[in-house]
Amino acid sequence: MSSEEQMEAKAKFRSEEANLYYTAATGLYNGNHWSALKIPHLGMRQYLHQQAGYLWDGDVINLRAALVGITTPQVWDAITSERCPVVFSDQERHTAMEEANEWNECEELLDFIRNDVGIDPEGGTEPANFEEDERDICWRNWPFKDDTDFPSSSLV
Repeated sequence: MSSEEQMEAKAKFRSEEANLYYTAATGLYNGNHWSALKIPHLGMRQYLHQQAGYLWDGDVINLRAALVGITTPQVWDAITSERCPVVFSDQERHTAMEEANEWNECEELLDFIRNDVGIDPEGGTEPANFEEDERDICWRNWPFKDDTDFPSSSLV
């Protein structure tokens, strides 16, 4: 394992350890909070609430996947004894989950590209970084540079 991977593993371990200590302390000293943490399928409920509350950006795919997840009979029956008002066929469930996985993979790729190019989600750049980013983009696309050429910003 490289030193960077070791640091990442240690950071992940410390985060998980802190989470366990927090959960234990919550159980001992904060009964109301502990009861809230034990609500069945709390993570799914929170995810559905998040998806329903986001500003509209055309992402109905993750909302549909959240609805599909929470309306499965095992999950719904653990939440309430009422009949579920929404019904999805097995094919609809399968399609929704596949689309959500594809959508999330594309979002990750798009975020990677945006970070590499230096633009925000709306396609812009910070005013303070505009000129430098413009020079970098021009340099990357400049057709007449040799392999031994360096961008002028790295020399300055």
